Amino acid sequence: MKHSPRGYKLLQKHFALPSRKILMALLRKVPFGCGVNKSVLHSLEKSVSTLSDHDKHCKTVWTA
Repeated sequence: MKHSPRGYKLLQKHFALPSRKILMALLRKVPFGCGVNKSVLHSLEKSVSTLSDHDKHCKTVWTA
């Protein structure tokens, strides 16, 4: 919706999508901040703890 409002309106004609007003209200409830999200890192740490050493080889890519 943020990327292409016209595209979102077109998709709303074919799919049951929430209105712009509802999406904006939901976004206001999500806390956004700068820096690393500690909740995401904690969840990742829990997930990785169950992997074998072989499966732990990976790369995390940060994009801006």
